[in-house]
Amino acid sequence: MSQPLQAITLPSPWEDFLGPTSKNLLEKPLEHLRQTLNIGIEVYPEPNRLFRAYELVQPDSVKVVILGQDPYHGPGQANGLAFAVGRDIPPPPSLQNIRKAIENDLLACRSEGIESLMHRPISWCSGEPEQWAGQGVLLLNDVLTVENGRPGSHRHWGWSAWTDGVIRALQSSTNGMVWMLWGKGAQNHWTDRSENESSSYHLVLKAPHPSPLSAYRGFLDCRHFSKANRFLASYL
Repeated sequence: MSQPLQAITLPSPWEDFLGPTSKNLLEKPLEHLRQTLNIGIEVYPEPNRLFRAYELVQPDSVKVVILGQDPYHGPGQANGLAFAVGRDIPPPPSLQNIRKAIENDLLACRSEGIESLMHRPISWCSGEPEQWAGQGVLLLNDVLTVENGRPGSHRHWGWSAWTDGVIRALQSSTNGMVWMLWGKGAQNHWTDRSENESSSYHLVLKAPHPSPLSAYRGFLDCRHFSKANRFLASYL
């Protein structure tokens, strides 16, 4: 049984990292969520998985940020990590396309004699986002919740302002960090800010979203995974 919403808190390392201003941005969306749950509407993910991405990766361990849109809106799919589902859940089309892109990248690296680049510093080839999180990949959704069968239903709750606060804080890091921005929604979080700031500590990779509507416009051959590892290796 899920914990009550009031018992769900942001992990303390992230509270300390983000400070009170960013934390205050949670108040509005959490109140919307509380009201929605109180009238019996089904929301994904379950409240106890709301901050799972932040539980698995601490601020000083972030190596890669992958930014999604909102969670999967089908029963049992969303688990708090962008693009991820449980092992017993059939992979949705976006995750299938991410795995295709990894396979394409692996094949290209193999033909170039650099296959090891797909296995370290991040081992991508499992195609399992939860395994990536254990290696420092922060899988953020722009919007943290969604109603059953209603994609984008919580987009106006204020989650994006919270996510933007997290991104701003991470952008100040001087650790080597890779940003995989797939689709306009993710890329808009970077606009008008980081392009003009010192970017020597960050590698920003942009591609179309991996959904079936746009993956064939350049996502499947973007090779973001080997590019990320090549960049990260320079900081080790």
